[in-house]
Amino acid sequence: MKTFLTFAAVALTAVLAQASPTATADANSKADKKDPAVVKARMEKRFGKLDGNNDGFVTKDEFKVTKFAKKNEAKAEKRFARWDKDHDGKLSKEEWTNRPAGKGKGKGKTAV
Repeated sequence: MKTFLTFAAVALTAVLAQASPTATADANSKADKKDPAVVKARMEKRFGKLDGNNDGFVTKDEFKVTKFAKKNEAKAEKRFARWDKDHDGKLSKEEWTNRPAGKGKGKGKTAV
């Protein structure tokens, strides 16, 4: 009987942990990642962090400080050129927020 009660207590604890506010918050944050307004806000925040001199543009030099650029400089150069629609050597906030989604594992992420 003691073993049964111990097992029941452990099972109940596991069930309650699944329904915790943290689990609900995680589910909501995953849904938020697909919300266009949330994605755009996150992209604008990242743009502000990369725009080191606050001139409203991200230059190649500012872009080179990203983890992605440090990891793979050649791909970063190609990506920057693809995103720079007017080919002026810098990314405006509009070019940054309207850039195409990534491919593969990082699709939809803004971790650049």
